[in-house]
Amino acid sequence: MNEKKAKALELLIKGNSITSIAEEIGVGRCTIYRWINNDEEFREAKKKSEDIILDNLYVVALTELEELLYNGSNYEKIQCATQILKYKKANDVNVKVEKAKTVDEILAELM
Repeated sequence: MNEKKAKALELLIKGNSITSIAEEIGVGRCTIYRWINNDEEFREAKKKSEDIILDNLYVVALTELEELLYNGSNYEKIQCATQILKYKKANDVNVKVEKAKTVDEILAELM
């Protein structure tokens, strides 16, 4: 991928507009749209970048949910538990828990 495409991808992932990206890297808006729609290398790199960002956000979200489940108000705990149960049902996640463990207990077992 050339330097202009790489910079366009970086700016696009950061949420910049097509117009501002085109101006910054010195190409027309049509060029950027063409890369997004027709350039397989660009599309794959964009998808991979978005997937990495979503994976990281997923971890952050789970960490926040865990924090609220353990330390939040009763209302926050109920809201978190409800969201987790909805996710489990929607995604048909099978969970077998013999005994609920804290993160510290899980880490201690791994050490």
